[in-house]
Amino acid sequence: MSTPFRLDCRLERLLAVKLFYRLAAREALRRVALPAEFDIVVWEPARDGLPPSEIRDLANLVWMIFDRLGIFANRNCGVIMIRHHGKLVHRSLVTPRWLRFADMAADDLQIGATWTAPVERGKGLAAVAVAAVHAHWAGRFGAVWYIVDESNPASVTVIEKCGYRLWGKGIRTAPLGFSPLGRFVVIDRFSGD
Repeated sequence: MSTPFRLDCRLERLLAVKLFYRLAAREALRRVALPAEFDIVVWEPARDGLPPSEIRDLANLVWMIFDRLGIFANRNCGVIMIRHHGKLVHRSLVTPRWLRFADMAADDLQIGATWTAPVERGKGLAAVAVAAVHAHWAGRFGAVWYIVDESNPASVTVIEKCGYRLWGKGIRTAPLGFSPLGRFVVIDRFSGD
């Protein structure tokens, strides 16, 4: 009984309209202060090798392999982690352009796979992570992208408060129903950059 529900949820996420937000390096980012009891750690596979144990999962191992094999357009892959008293409470993946993100320039980055622990939501940690991406990779990108489901108002609010502009609307494809081979495709472009 749970399998059809799980498949329905996956299909719903796949079919959701995607909003493509973008902020160029030359544009002003609205920064948010990190509360004192939190700290930020950055994992970069090119610099650090294996991901830390708290994020050592199949997805991050794949990103590390992609980085090593040169699948990404540049070597600026990584994960921003925010810890509260040593415990992971937020993570955001940063990936350079690759086949999934054809609209990005070779020196652009994309923030995705963002997660915040439920008890820590509403404290501005996602906005802090966005600012940390810009600070950590400063001088190494042309623009940073953020793709979100149109049906996720909390995430839309965060990225707009950070100063990102809506660049376009689109979809995520799933060739033969297999989303890992899919691409994010812009259908309606709003910005001239």
